[in-house]
Amino acid sequence: MSKLWKRILALCLLLTVLTVGMPTVRVATVGAAASQGVADTVLPFDVDAASVLGITSAQVASLRTEILAAVLAFEQECDIERYGIVYSEEVNTCLSALIRNTMPEAFHVASWTFNYRGGANRIVTRVRFAQYRYTEQEYRAMVKQCDEIAEQMTRDLVNSDLTEEYKALLLHDRLATWVDYDNAAVILNAVTPIDHTMYGALCNRIAVCDGYAKAYIYLLRRVGMESYICRSQKLGHAWNIVKVDGKWYHVDVTWDDPVWDVTGRVNHKFFLLSSNGIYAAEHAATDYDTNPTDTRFESKEWPWHGSATAFQYLNGRLYYIDNARETLRYCEGNALYDAVSVEDTWYASPTQGYAENFARLSADGQYLYYSLAKAVHRYDPVTGTSQPIYSPQFFLRPYHNIYGMKTEAGMLYCDVTDSPNFDAFTKALRQERVKLPAAWQMGNVDGDDKITSTDARLVLQLSVGKVKDSGLNTAAADVNKDSKVDSTDARMILQMAVGKIKTFG
Repeated sequence: MSKLWKRILALCLLLTVLTVGMPTVRVATVGAAASQGVADTVLPFDVDAASVLGITSAQVASLRTEILAAVLAFEQECDIERYGIVYSEEVNTCLSALIRNTMPEAFHVASWTFNYRGGANRIVTRVRFAQYRYTEQEYRAMVKQCDEIAEQMTRDLVNSDLTEEYKALLLHDRLATWVDYDNAAVILNAVTPIDHTMYGALCNRIAVCDGYAKAYIYLLRRVGMESYICRSQKLGHAWNIVKVDGKWYHVDVTWDDPVWDVTGRVNHKFFLLSSNGIYAAEHAATDYDTNPTDTRFESKEWPWHGSATAFQYLNGRLYYIDNARETLRYCEGNALYDAVSVEDTWYASPTQGYAENFARLSADGQYLYYSLAKAVHRYDPVTGTSQPIYSPQFFLRPYHNIYGMKTEAGMLYCDVTDSPNFDAFTKALRQERVKLPAAWQMGNVDGDDKITSTDARLVLQLSVGKVKDSGLNTAAADVNKDSKVDSTDARMILQMAVGKIKTFG
């Protein structure tokens, strides 16, 4: 085609456009981290999203699936014109909330825009993903890390006989003990985008509220449960709404993991509440989703109400510490049973102790571990017996106690300090980390896995006050179980050491 004919054709096209006009495309830009106002807090609860978007709930689910598939494939846009959604500012907010609040995997999407046609019928045509934070290779590696950790947290729950409320409870507690709230960054106004993601919570183990909430969604979906994020602009906060047995409830993992972090501490004040319940529990604002109305789990008969440490699932049983009753207990069906007392006093001075019980609970897949003021004990769920396994050195700090404890990957962690009120430096400066010791047997006072004359000598010295109990297993010293350590115990241990007796019974 000659240049002249090309120019003639271009002129004809221009005249056509000037005569009939071109279809216009307008763009509504939404930043991934920008607040969308009050409407963003109540969407996208499926029925509400459906009414706002003018489509069915099934179509909302399909739309979510399509958009998520597009971002996971690193596509530049997703065509959604076939849904016939008419653009408005509320639709903008709703679609943004659909991405932000229900797709924790989409942490690599930095921003997006919505395109819609001009004219009276402004149909939304596509979502454009303006920017990805990572390369596809980087993102795949990050998701693999998330999957590996989520698998560890959910493996024993997927095919268990646990009810949905207890699955939600265990994942609430596991997440709270796994993640530390990034309080230092909040104070310094240095929160990073990764703090707001499930990757920050699961892999970096540090996050802010919506990072917790997105990780919780991700974990719950692995056990077949539904959840989405609830936001309050007034509170500057985000948490979860979770479906249990067909009804919706508020769950705030972040506020149940109070700062500064204490190892093994988990509260349950904000777990499975109605909207009135969570409002009364310090969420005093009116700009968030109030769909949850059921109050079933607010009865104090549910075991988590008296517990300030993580529930543990072991050998098909749910174990927990009732800190109010000062007892390690377990659930079987609807029945609750006492396992062992955790009664103790955390002294702050020679004569004054705290009224609260600060026992913590952990597990390693075979045994349970609970901490009292001065020692960590191992509980065997098969035999129903317990033994002290570790006591920190208290010689120079007699009014220090164990306020935090956990076991992880063969290690024992104890937060040893003079107060339950932690600051930014408590765990860094006061946490003892040791290899998980073998169980001490009765008579093995020094913890060397042997009963010798040294144990007998130490017990005799303990009985007359010549040595402190720092680092010694004083419970293993009371071999005749008369609740005191004296020369009789020393004599029996010596007899065991030289073979004159076979048992302490």
